[in-house]
Amino acid sequence: MFSLDTAQAQGQNPPGIKLDHYECYRLSSAKPFKQQKVKLTDQFGTSAAVVVREQFLCAPVSKNGGEVINKQDHLVCYVVTGGKNAGKKVEIVNQFGKAILQLGDTVQLCVPSLKKVL
Repeated sequence: MFSLDTAQAQGQNPPGIKLDHYECYRLSSAKPFKQQKVKLTDQFGTSAAVVVREQFLCAPVSKNGGEVINKQDHLVCYVVTGGKNAGKKVEIVNQFGKAILQLGDTVQLCVPSLKKVL
C-alpha cells in the first residue's frame, strides 16, 4: 500500500503530505487555564472531552535544511481528559519509516495558533 524509499526517509514528506515539520516546546502558563468541554469527532469516532491545560507550543521547523512552508502557523497542544479510546491499529508511513501502531486514549488536542515572542 505505501512505499518508502531511502530518499523519502531522509527528507521528503510522503506523497500528498504538505505539512511542515514541528518542534514542540513545553509550556508553563502565566495564569491558570479555564478548563473547557469540547465535542471531538474524527475518523475514529466522537467523544466528549475536557481540555485541561496547555502543554506544548509547536513551531514549524526546518529539518535537515528542508523548507518551512508556513512560518506563521503554530500549534498549541492541550492535555485532554475523558476522550475516547480509539482501540484501532494503524499503519503509518513517514520520513522515519513505516510502522504498525496501536491507538489508545485521547490525550491531547492541538489547535492552530498564532504566537508573538515577547
